This record gives sequence, structure tokens and C-alpha cells, in this order.
Amino acid sequence: MQEAYLDQSIQLAKNIQDNFTYALKRKNRGVKQAGFIVLHQTVMPSVLVESGFITNNEEGKYLNSLKGQTEMASAISKAILKYKSTVESNVSEVAYSVEEAVEDDQIPIEENIISNIVFKVQIAAGSTKLEPKANNFKGLEAVSREKEGDFYKYFYGYTSDYNKIQTMQEQARIKGFKSAFIVAYKDGNRISLEKALNQGSK
Repeated sequence: MQEAYLDQSIQLAKNIQDNFTYALKRKNRGVKQAGFIVLHQTVMPSVLVESGFITNNEEGKYLNSLKGQTEMASAISKAILKYKSTVESNVSEVAYSVEEAVEDDQIPIEENIISNIVFKVQIAAGSTKLEPKANNFKGLEAVSREKEGDFYKYFYGYTSDYNKIQTMQEQARIKGFKSAFIVAYKDGNRISLEKALNQGSK
């Protein structure tokens, strides 16, 4: 479920961030994927909005003023309406179907090779371009980066062994990437995890 809604959430967050940046001239600190419980346990597109810092004198005055509150609320509401309009028109890249999540009840150790399938663990996504180096990802090696539209996605691992990728997902979560999830590719194209596993069971 989280995988199905992640891209929608990022698009909604980008709409809000763009309004803050271009309409209100606020500082752009980027859109980031995070494992906060208020985001992780929702079954819908969801974002956590950081409007500013009340401990900063200038921002505090703005956020405590009627003008600031009205402008911020208006920017957020316009972003939501834009997202809603995009989804309803069915032309957005973020309109994915919801697929059944695969539970990770245990991490097996034997091999489970699925031919012609490549598994990766998505550990982060956002508008910030980072070098896929271990020191940028809490010591994780074998990190790769892909760009989709205005966003960058970061992946850990590359294997056809589903059991191995489950272990790598657990390693990523231990490192602090609590929202890490497994994705699957066939012939270079992203497919659902359910479809990939069904291929392996034939």
C-alpha cells in the first residue's frame, strides 16, 4: 500500500512546496521521503508540511500573523485542489493502481532466484539530488539513483534473489530507513511485486 501511494504523496508535496517557493517566496528545503508514523500508517496519499520555524524571529512573526497564516493555508489548499484536479483528469504520472502489499513476516536465508526479475529496495525519494555514496545513506553500499520527472529515487541492492532482497530491506530498516520497501523490474521496466512473485511461483 505504501508503494502504491508514495509517488502520489510526493506529487502532492511538490505542489505545496512549489506554492510556498514561487507564490510566497519561502525558502525551498526540498521534498523528502520519511518514515514518520503519521505518513507510514495511512492508506492514502499523505504529506507532512513544514511551514517554517517559530523559533526564527522573522519566520515566527510571519507564521503568527493573520497574513502569514492566511497565505500559508491558501497555498496548501490550492496545492491540494490542483492535485485533486490532476488525479480526476487521469493524466498524472502519479495515478497508479493500488496493489496488495506483500508482508515480510520473516527473512528466510535460502536462495529464491526468480529468473528475468531484478529486485531493489527503495530507501528514499525526493527532489534533492544526492550522490549515491555510502556516507549519504547511513553507510549503505550499492545504492543507485534514478530520476523520474522532477524527482530522484534511491535504491539499495540489485538481485534476482527475493530472499536476499528481503534481507537487504531489513538491513536498510535497521539503518534507519523505516519506510524502505521492495520494488521489482522485468526487462528494465517496473512491475508490481505481486506480479514478479507470481512469475516465480509458476
